[in-house]
Amino acid sequence: MGIGLTAIGIFFGRVSLEKIIDPEPMLVNGTAIITMMLAIVLKLGYSLLNRSCAEKIASIALKANYWETIVDVFTLLTALGSLAAAKFADIQLDGILGIVISGVIIYSGAKIMKKAADALIGESPNPAVVNTITAKLISNKYVAGWHNLVVHDYGLNKIVASVHVEFPTNVSFATVHHIMADIERSLYESGIEVTIHPDPIKKT
Repeated sequence: MGIGLTAIGIFFGRVSLEKIIDPEPMLVNGTAIITMMLAIVLKLGYSLLNRSCAEKIASIALKANYWETIVDVFTLLTALGSLAAAKFADIQLDGILGIVISGVIIYSGAKIMKKAADALIGESPNPAVVNTITAKLISNKYVAGWHNLVVHDYGLNKIVASVHVEFPTNVSFATVHHIMADIERSLYESGIEVTIHPDPIKKT
């Protein structure tokens, strides 16, 4: 999605540059202006709906669809502004406005590509996620400590973690297993998939 959006921005910029170099007279009529205004309202409403749904379910695809629709809105605004300038001021602005809009499109495409890459390789963990895990560990009286806590946030509400938890050697294996399962289940209900590795330690 991000690559396609960036490609559209580059193409739009090239066409706009050609219009600056070799401007063409514009034919303006009231029907075209009214049609564009109606299309802008409809496209904007659709784009806002996509953004709302994308935020609710953390969907990168819907987020990309939102930006594609916004590109359409910008394109229509550019055309509308150009028509208005040509009709009321006899000024050709479509090429200049097109260059500006193409920059916005390319920037948006780059942001989507970065977001998609972060989701694939994992993002830095949210401190709130780390605090949730450590708070759960601290609350258990049998947990003597922990180390090697690793958290990966893959987006789309997919958080995976692993941690080495220290248990005193005088605690039975059955008890340790029960505690691990309870912690993992509790954190899973909080949206965090955790794998615990038990490490026995001797009390001093």
